[in-house]
Amino acid sequence: MTSLGALALGLLLLLKLARSDFSTAPPEATWGQTRSLVAADRICEGYDEQWGACADLPACSSCTPQDCRFADWSDWYTEGECTGIRFRRRALDLQNNQCGSPCTGAKIQSEEDPQGQCLATTADCAFSPWSAWSQCNNPEDQAMRERKIQSMSSKDGTPCTGSVKETKACSPVPVSVPCQFAPWQEWTSCSATCGSGRHTRMRRIDIESANGGATCNDAVLEAKICSVSVCPGVDCQVGDWSSWSVCDRTHPQQYRSRSIQRSPINGGAECPSELSEIQGCSTAPEDCTLSAWTEWSACDKSCFGGQKYRERNIASVNDMGGRCGSTSLRQVAACNDGPCFAQGPVNCQLSEWMAWSACSSLCGAGTRSRKRIVQTLASPDGSGCGSPLEEVGSCLDTRCGQADCR
Repeated sequence: MTSLGALALGLLLLLKLARSDFSTAPPEATWGQTRSLVAADRICEGYDEQWGACADLPACSSCTPQDCRFADWSDWYTEGECTGIRFRRRALDLQNNQCGSPCTGAKIQSEEDPQGQCLATTADCAFSPWSAWSQCNNPEDQAMRERKIQSMSSKDGTPCTGSVKETKACSPVPVSVPCQFAPWQEWTSCSATCGSGRHTRMRRIDIESANGGATCNDAVLEAKICSVSVCPGVDCQVGDWSSWSVCDRTHPQQYRSRSIQRSPINGGAECPSELSEIQGCSTAPEDCTLSAWTEWSACDKSCFGGQKYRERNIASVNDMGGRCGSTSLRQVAACNDGPCFAQGPVNCQLSEWMAWSACSSLCGAGTRSRKRIVQTLASPDGSGCGSPLEEVGSCLDTRCGQADCR
């Protein structure tokens, strides 16, 4: 840069600093130091320099000042709608040179502008009419149409609500079919032959709903009370007495009961109050009794002697000091003694008696049993076993005492 250019740049910077509008002048800063400049409500921080013309130097060239000049203001205009403000602008008509004064002032102005149509009565938002439906190319297409907001609502007006685009199927819309009931059937006969009962009637759906039609929402079955002639009286009916319960030393009382089979109806005879009875047991000794023998079983061999069995059991146990003598509950006998082939005879042999079982009664008289088994079966020409395999006998537990009913 030439010395003339540097001098011109320094003069221009000095002129701009001299014309800066600072609301509060800062303290002078020494050359090459940082200072703060307060412009309006902002604080500028940074490094500032000043330029000045050198003393006693001749001018390099002459400069005729040409100041900046604004063009005329434009007409007032608005930004649309009801803002209540209008604006105007101006541009630079002439730019200043290096020794001329720059333009100062606003390039755009605004002021309040209450518009007449905005001060009118409240206006609601309005849509434009719907456009025509778009063309369908095939039945699977969707046709479209749309509309726009034609005028906005005023401040207190009602805004636009609703769709601005709609679509529909190009295929024909099926006709909706509502559900329909068939007429009611006749009432059924009364459920009772006398007194009060119930009877019903029904109906069915005659036509089902289709294509979004209304569904059927009502009863298909109705019931109501029906009355017939008064029913005749029915007496109470009770069952037979049960058997008396067992008597023994631990149960000195015996019971029996009966139940109500049918309650009285329509004034019939009432049920008896005695539905259970109790009585003391007899104190006379009762011996045990045995059932009859069963039929003989089939022979377990066809030759050389087999075995067959029959059994009986205790029909009632002894009580009140009664006895149950030793006797057989199972018998075995020989059968099919003929030879199958010649050999020496082998006779049946029984094992020794096992130990007696525990007494059946925990207090007083009871029964006990013992068993033995066939240890060796008879050969066809041997002798079969003819003795009992099980015996039963009486027993008495003296660890309890007798007590009368109180």
